[in-house]
Amino acid sequence: MDHDQFEQLGDKLREVGHLRRELAEKVFEQVRLCDDRASRNLLMQLSQVSDEAITIISKQKEILDNKVKNLANY
Repeated sequence: MDHDQFEQLGDKLREVGHLRRELAEKVFEQVRLCDDRASRNLLMQLSQVSDEAITIISKQKEILDNKVKNLANY
C-alpha cells in the first residue's frame, strides 16, 4: 500500500469534510433567512464538494482493495 498517498488522500478528505460542513451551515443559514438564490448557489457548491469527497474516498478504497488483493495472492 502506498502509505504516503493514502495519508495525503486522508488529509485532503479532512479538508473537504471541513469545507462541506461550512457550506452546509451556510445553506441552513440562508434557508433560515429565506434567501433562495444564495441557498441554491451554496447547494451547488456543496454538491460539487461532495463529489470531490466521493472521489477521494473511492481512491482510498481502490488502494485498500489492491492491498487486500495483493495479500490474498501470497
